[in-house]
Amino acid sequence: MEYLMAYGWAILIIAIVAALLFALGLFGQSSSSTPTGCSAQSNFICTNLVYTSNGMSVMVEQNSG
Repeated sequence: MEYLMAYGWAILIIAIVAALLFALGLFGQSSSSTPTGCSAQSNFICTNLVYTSNGMSVMVEQNSG
């Protein structure tokens, strides 16, 4: 019984801390962390940057004439 009480309180405290962190938004993805553009190396350009539920799609074209 003593074992359950000691570790029960520890698990309860961990659950409360996790709930607080989740409520503060530390586990969620903010919009500022989502990339809004693409930078390619020289002679290439990124076009058609599209976000879907499955991921991201990018078309890269050569720009060297």
